Amino acid sequence: MGANKYENFEIKVINRSDIHEADYNPRKISDNSLKKLKKWFATEGKGQLAPLVVNKNTMTLVSGHQRLKCLDQLNRKNDYDLTVSLVDLDEKTEVEANVFMNNPSAQGEFDYDILAELKDNFPDVSFTDGFGFDESEINALFNFDEDIKIDVGNSEEANEVVTSAKDFINASKTARENIKSERDDFYDTFKENRKQGMENSIKYQDEHGSPEMWRDDYTITIVCSSNSEKHEIMRKLNKKETEKYLKSSVLYDIYDHKYELRSV
Repeated sequence: MGANKYENFEIKVINRSDIHEADYNPRKISDNSLKKLKKWFATEGKGQLAPLVVNKNTMTLVSGHQRLKCLDQLNRKNDYDLTVSLVDLDEKTEVEANVFMNNPSAQGEFDYDILAELKDNFPDVSFTDGFGFDESEINALFNFDEDIKIDVGNSEEANEVVTSAKDFINASKTARENIKSERDDFYDTFKENRKQGMENSIKYQDEHGSPEMWRDDYTITIVCSSNSEKHEIMRKLNKKETEKYLKSSVLYDIYDHKYELRSV
C-alpha cells in the first residue's frame, strides 16, 4: 500500500460529507488555540500541510479533528473535497490510533536551547504568529522582565516565592547564554584547529609523500556551525537528522541535478 512496509495508508480525495467525526475523541482545543490554527490555515503559503487520517472501514476521522474544524469554517459550505490518508483499521485499533496520535507522551518535546538558537538565527520569524507561542510563554523562555508586576497581595511568603521564581528564570537565561557562548567558542576553535591540521598535513605530503595508509582514507567530515544548521542540511537532503554518514553519491546526484532538494 505504501512506499515501504511501515506505511499503512493510501492517499485519496473524498467528500467532506463522507467523513464522520469520532464522538469518542478526547482531544479538545481552546478558542485561542483554534484561532491560531485557523490563522495559519488562512495564511497564503501555509495552510494544511498534511492530510487528515480517515478509517476507510468506518469513514471515521482518526486524526485531524481540529484541522477539520478549521477547514469547515474556512470553506463556509456543507461539502467540499478533501485529500485524506485512508487507513485500514479495525474498531479497536482505530480508537487506539485516535488517542496515540494525539498523546503528548508519545511525541517529542521542545529543546529550549535549540528554540533559543532559532530565535537568534531567524530574527524575522515571529514566535507568536509563526510558531504559535503566547507572549507569556516567550517572556518566560527568553525575555523575562524583572520589573513585571505580579499581584500576590500582602503575603510576605508569596512575595518570596515570586522573587525566587524571577531569580531562577533569569539564572536559567544566563546559563543558556553562557552555554551558547561556550559552544560557539568550541566550534570556532575546532574549525581553526582542523584547518591548521589540514594545512600541516598537505605540507607534510608535499614534502614527504603520502603514506600508504592515507591512500585508504576514503571519508571526509563536514563540520556545521550548530545543530540547527546540521538539521537544516539533513532536512533539505531528505535524510534523518540523526544520520552521521552520507554516501558520496548524494553529492554527485545533486551535481547532476538528479536529486531534488527539499524546501525547508
